[in-house]
Amino acid sequence: MSTSNKTKLELLEFYLWLKYPITIYPDDDEGYVS
Repeated sequence: MSTSNKTKLELLEFYLWLKYPITIYPDDDEGYVS
């Protein structure tokens, strides 16, 4: 993965985090939970 693509992905994730402030963390039983 190139640096530019990685940066764009991080910016997209940050934008979505601002728009949908949901904390997501790994859960041992069900994968990811919010």
